[in-house]
This record gives sequence, C-alpha cells and structure tokens, in this order.
Amino acid sequence: MNTNGSTGRPASILLLLLLLLVPERAFAQAWTGNGPNDNWSTGANWAGGVAPASSSGTVVTFLISPRMSPIVDVPWTINRMDLFSGVYTVTGQAITFAGASPLLISSAQNHVVSAPLVIPTSLEIFTNVSLLTVSGGISGTGALSVNGIGAVRIEGVNTFSGGVSVVGGTALLVVGSIPGPVTVGIAARVSGAFGTVGGDVIVQSTGYIASTSSYLALSTGNLTIAGTALVHIGGPAPGTQYGIINVTGTVNLTGGTLVLTGGHSPSPGQVFTIITNDGGEPVTSTFAGLPEGGTVLLNGVPLRISYLGGTGNDVTLTALGGAPPVSVPTLSQWSLLLLATFVLGIGSLASKRKR
Repeated sequence: MNTNGSTGRPASILLLLLLLLVPERAFAQAWTGNGPNDNWSTGANWAGGVAPASSSGTVVTFLISPRMSPIVDVPWTINRMDLFSGVYTVTGQAITFAGASPLLISSAQNHVVSAPLVIPTSLEIFTNVSLLTVSGGISGTGALSVNGIGAVRIEGVNTFSGGVSVVGGTALLVVGSIPGPVTVGIAARVSGAFGTVGGDVIVQSTGYIASTSSYLALSTGNLTIAGTALVHIGGPAPGTQYGIINVTGTVNLTGGTLVLTGGHSPSPGQVFTIITNDGGEPVTSTFAGLPEGGTVLLNGVPLRISYLGGTGNDVTLTALGGAPPVSVPTLSQWSLLLLATFVLGIGSLASKRKR
C-alpha cells in the first residue's frame, strides 16, 4: 500500500502540472438577442442559452438580432469580439481583452463600443469597410494596433500606455485624447477633430496625416512626417475650415510631401497656418519640392510656403496674386475692331488717291 501510494502521488502531481500548462481553450459564442432584456449576462441572449464565460479564451460574435444594444451588466473578460452584420452599440461596464492576441473586429456596418475597454497587454482593432467608434475610454498598460480598410474613431479620455500603430490602409480619427507614440504605417492615415495625442506622432514614408471631412485639428508632441500631409482648405478659418496641426515638441518634415485639397479659392494675402510649432525650435527640413518661399497650387491659386511663419517657426501658406486673366475679345469687340480696320484702310486708300 505504501509503495502504491508513493508511486501514485508523483503521477498525480505530474498530471496536475500538465493540466496547468495546457492553454485555456477558446469558448466561442454567438449573440442571438432572444432574451427578455439586453443584458450580456442573460443566458437566453446567447446561442445555447448560456452566457459566455468571463475568460481570456472567450470569443463572442454578433450578427443581426432582435437586440442590437447589448449591455455589459457586469465586468467581463474576453479574448475576441466580432461585430458583423447589424448595427451594434455595446454599452455598460468594462470589457477586458486578455489572452493570446486579443482582437476586436468591426465589419460590414458602422458599430459603436461605448463600454470601457481594458488592455493589459495589447489589442488589435480590425475594421473592414466600416466605421467603429470607441467612446468609453481605453485603459491598461497594453498597446493598441489599428488595422484593416475601414476607420476607427476614438473618443473620450484614453489612458493606455503602450502606444498606437496604424497600418493596413485604415484611418484613425482622434476626437478625444490618446497617449503616444502614434506610428502611422503602410497606406494608413491619422487625423483629428480637435483631438490630442499626448506623445509623438510618426508618419512613415507610406503613411498619411490627413484631414477628415473638412478639417484637421490635432495636437501632438513631436511630429515627424516622412509620408504625406493632406491638408483640406475649405475656407480661411483655422481648425474649422482648414486643417491645422498644433505641435508641442519638434517638427521634422524630412521626406514629407504636402498635398492640398478643398474647394476654397484664396484671395491674395490670405495666410493659412497649417502647423503651429511652440517654443523656439526651428522646423527641420522642408516638404519635398517646397523650399522656403516655394509655391504650391490650390485651385489654380499659387500659395507661398514658409517654415519661418507665424511666431517664427510655424509652417504657413500665403496666397499670391493669381496669373493675370487672358482677355478674349467679345463678338461686339471683334466687330468694332473690324470696323476700325476697315475705316483705317479706307482712309489710307483715300490719302493715296489725293496724291
């Protein structure tokens, strides 16, 4: 008996250790919305009649259902959330994204997540031809990655500390405040609607910093533009009719390209401050092909660029006088011209006959 007990105990301990080392299996569950309320914890709202486990292995999926405003009535932990067909608004208490490669997918329709999000390690938001609005605030020590071919609008106060990367052709619209750094990569863009980035913004050679809709108003730390700056000029008012970037650090434009859009036709002398640079640091380098005093066209009107504008180190565009219009004679003017030519010809002929 003692021998059997001594050999059985190590085997049991080994089995327990193996079970602890096995990764937690994923629990995938679909929202049906067939319950009597919108609560996340109501089992009847989920396929199988049981609410998903609060677990770092849980995957939840949302399709068209009778209830498209789920309420996270108690804090929940998941690994992945898929928002597909239907237009969903997820509200309530905090959702923690944990486990291996946490993921939030928004596809096909425009969705809103106003419940707070917690990211202890990381979170990738993937959008597919849709706009996802995240308005409840993101906290935690993790990093945020924005990917896909849609757009992500971040509102409210966000305190996560791992930084942001924007890649894959998606657009990040900052309406609230986010920490930095923000790195903008392949075919991606970052823009703001009176939003604030608490750290640096680095636009890589294939990325864009751009206005969305009719303006760009974004406050940043250090700003590096090696890619493209798209500035929309729809009128003379900064931040509401044309784009402006407020920088509280340094400005480096090495390798950057400036592209202007918008329907405004500036009057001579109008000045557009597109980058305000606090402090006394000079702007490093220039936009490609635009040295100090160079010109760029907006709707046929030449604008002169300066990297010494404003308080001495802002980037400004000043409208110059357009090219003088080419005068094309009207039909009546042509008639008068022909008549004058005829009269002069008759006069010349009469003068010759008198001789």
